[in-house]
Amino acid sequence: MKKNLLISLTVLIVAVLTLTGCGMKDKADLPDDGTAEPDTVFAGSYNVKGPDYTAALSITQTGDCYHLMWVFGDGSLVYGKGLIKDDVMGVTFGTEEGMDVGTMLYKKDGKGGISGLWVVAGDGHIFNERTKGASVLKPSSHKLEGTYDVEGTNPDGSTYTAILDITATGKSYYALWTFGEGTVEGEGITIGDLFVTGFGTTEFSGVLIYEITGDKLVGNWVSTDNASFSSTIPLLVGKEKAVKQ
Repeated sequence: MKKNLLISLTVLIVAVLTLTGCGMKDKADLPDDGTAEPDTVFAGSYNVKGPDYTAALSITQTGDCYHLMWVFGDGSLVYGKGLIKDDVMGVTFGTEEGMDVGTMLYKKDGKGGISGLWVVAGDGHIFNERTKGASVLKPSSHKLEGTYDVEGTNPDGSTYTAILDITATGKSYYALWTFGEGTVEGEGITIGDLFVTGFGTTEFSGVLIYEITGDKLVGNWVSTDNASFSSTIPLLVGKEKAVKQ
C-alpha cells in the first residue's frame, strides 16, 4: 500500500509540474538567444549625470513622440523632443526658444536606468549622460560621408525632395539638407545600425532616426517650431529615405 501511495504521489507531482511549469516560462516564450526583450519604456523620472553637470530628467510620452525636460541644479531648464526606433530614443534638445540645439540618444540599461550620448550642433564632440550604475555608451562606426538623394513625406501627407550632404566631424556627423527654398542643418551620432540626428533652423527644430542599410538611410522624424519647443503638444511623425549617389 505504501508503495502504491508513493507511486500515486509521484505521478501527481509530475502532473502538477507539467501543468504549471513550476513557475518557469516555456522556452518558446523567450527570445531565440535566451536573453530578455529590450526595454523600450522610456517614460519616467531619472537623475542623470553628464561630464560637468547633474540634472533631474523627466520623460513623458505624448502620442507617438516624447517630451523631455532637464532641470539643473541652478534651476535652468532644457527641453527635448524624442522619437523611438527599436530600443533607441533619439532626441533634439535646446532651451525654451529652441536655441543651442543639440542631438541626444538614449538606451535603457535593463535595470531601470538610462545611458545616453549627446552632441551640440556644430561642435562634433560627443559626451555621455547616464544614471548611476548605467554602462557608458559608445557610438558605432559607419562610413556615412557622401551625398544622398532624399525623398520624404510630411505628417500631412505632402511630399518633398532634397539633397543631403553628410560629413564626418570627429565621431559625429554634420548633415546638410538642401531644398529648393533653403537649407536645414543637423549634427548626428550613430549607434548600432541607427543614425540619430537633430536638425533645424532659426524657426524650427526636430530629430530624425535613420536605419542604415548599405547606401540607403530610411527613417522617421518629428519637428516643432522653436516658439513651441517647451510645449507638450503631441507631434506627428514624418518619413524620409536617403539614397547615396
